[in-house]
Amino acid sequence: MSEQKQVKGWTFLGNGDFTLGQPETTNYLYFPLANEAGMMSAITPRLHGDSKTGQHHFLLPPVSAEDLHNTKSGRNFWLNFEGYGPWSITGNGPAQLLNQKDETVSLKA
Repeated sequence: MSEQKQVKGWTFLGNGDFTLGQPETTNYLYFPLANEAGMMSAITPRLHGDSKTGQHHFLLPPVSAEDLHNTKSGRNFWLNFEGYGPWSITGNGPAQLLNQKDETVSLKA
């Protein structure tokens, strides 16, 4: 049975699992990504980040922990909902930015 522990918005579920509400508002949250071919990346909840094959070989411009959240260049992923239109999972869609309605977002990893 997992023991849950709440720490400033984070809920630790045990075995390295956690949940976090509104992850896009959290500074310094990023996930390291790697594959067997040697590609390495760091990605934030808003899909900002870098991609590289080593410390001196970058596919995208290198970024620091601070730059991850401050850079204007990032990835985006769009879904098109019938009756609503295009919606960005990163919250960067024109309607989302103009409306500024807080969407309820939760991250579980």
